[in-house]
Amino acid sequence: KKGVVKASIQAADRDTLKPFSSYYGACLKINMISSSSQTLNIKVENGYFLQPADSNDQRMIITKEELITLSPKQRKSLNLFAMCSQMHRSSPDESSQYMLASKSEGPLYELIQLIDKKNYQSDAAQHAIWVLTDSSDISSIYSSNYTELDDLQGFVAKATGKPIPKSRNPLNYSSGAVHGSISWENKTAQTLTFYIRSENGNKEVTFFEKQNFVKPAINTLNWKFSF
Repeated sequence: KKGVVKASIQAADRDTLKPFSSYYGACLKINMISSSSQTLNIKVENGYFLQPADSNDQRMIITKEELITLSPKQRKSLNLFAMCSQMHRSSPDESSQYMLASKSEGPLYELIQLIDKKNYQSDAAQHAIWVLTDSSDISSIYSSNYTELDDLQGFVAKATGKPIPKSRNPLNYSSGAVHGSISWENKTAQTLTFYIRSENGNKEVTFFEKQNFVKPAINTLNWKFSF
């Protein structure tokens, strides 16, 4: 019945995510309030787009079906598995809000079913989505799980007609350095922390912690990490 359940969707609390990712995995949170005197069972289907309130943020897509039970008059929050579907826009942050939009179709919908069925809630699956939504190169898809790698590369290769890369071996370095530059514009005053995590979620290096940035400002951070 319409109006019995109120729901809102936002970026997940970052402290609940390990390993942390703001653009794939359990990166969103749904908050639900039931006004019913009865127990309700609600299905959140995969394959639906989530439209951001801020047009600078990426549109998301639900990648895992959820069955949610709400007791009478209950409030409940839980994380949703989702991935980004607009590669060059911002990933969700603490202020991001989303609304349920249309359902995906064709190869993208079929890819979501594969991701959900095989539990490929991973960076590799995110890059597979970007191959379909943003014409990203298939070589950007990588997983040390070769079954997952073959499934995802094979699917998008068939869907797009692009060839599968010949080599799938990762490059291993005993030492080196990575560097880059990040620019952002503050919409509101913010206190930010910038660090790098390893694949298992451990914090490897911190560039700054709890630093205040005031509005309005365009900030640029040049960073370098040696290993």
